[in-house]
Amino acid sequence: VKRPARPARKNVPNPFKPGEFMDVAARPASWRVKVTPLKKLKEMVK
Repeated sequence: VKRPARPARKNVPNPFKPGEFMDVAARPASWRVKVTPLKKLKEMVK
């Protein structure tokens, strides 16, 4: 699954400390691999 790049953001409300703001670093685009354990699942059905 291709995940899009995220831009850097400033003065984002901190979810852990109400009333405080924080800076969020930028992230490059990346690929996430989804693993599906089908073999064991098929064996369980039998």
